[in-house]
Amino acid sequence: MPAKILAERKVLDVNKIHFTLASADPAKIIADLKEQLNYYRGSEFEIPEFDELYAQYAVANRWDPAEVIFIKRILQTVLPERLRYLITEKLFKKFIPVSEDAFVSELYMTMEQIQTMTKCGMSFGIHGYDHKWLGNLAEDEMKQDIDKAIDFFNDVLPEKWCMCFPYGSANENAISYAVHKGATWGLSTEVRVADMEKDDPLFLPRFDTNDFPPKSQNYLKFN
Repeated sequence: MPAKILAERKVLDVNKIHFTLASADPAKIIADLKEQLNYYRGSEFEIPEFDELYAQYAVANRWDPAEVIFIKRILQTVLPERLRYLITEKLFKKFIPVSEDAFVSELYMTMEQIQTMTKCGMSFGIHGYDHKWLGNLAEDEMKQDIDKAIDFFNDVLPEKWCMCFPYGSANENAISYAVHKGATWGLSTEVRVADMEKDDPLFLPRFDTNDFPPKSQNYLKFN
């Protein structure tokens, strides 16, 4: 799990987006998003016109319709990081009228729960600190993100721990650094059954929770 949720008691931006989508009609979110883009365009940020962005990024995937994918892409990768944060924060506060500290307590596990689960035989790995796209970061920033996560969870990490790359984003440097810091296996977001004799153990494919009931039975397609 990402360390920031416990170290700083902050809701991750990715979760703010998820819960905003779960709490409001996508059309309403898109209208607000368009308003925010118009507000920031040209002042501090160079932002393409809304229709251009929508035509490029509103493309449905196997789980979500086009309008939901558009919101996710714009707020997760397309806009500059600082602007993504500003807009995500405004949308979250508008549609989720709960204090962030209370939301953290409701949504995430505590360190005490993690320690209890560890004592009962479960294992925890590293999912970065900020849940950033590690494959897109400058090398120093990538290393800092992994280091901060390891430092925070050091007392509960097993000797052989797993690196789950956020969004499946990793490059050769990120994978090599995770190994250097002690990772012995890792997970991507490629959806299929892992072949332990052929696949890279540091970037294994896996199933999404949505590939199983009650969401779907997609896992059967790979049987």
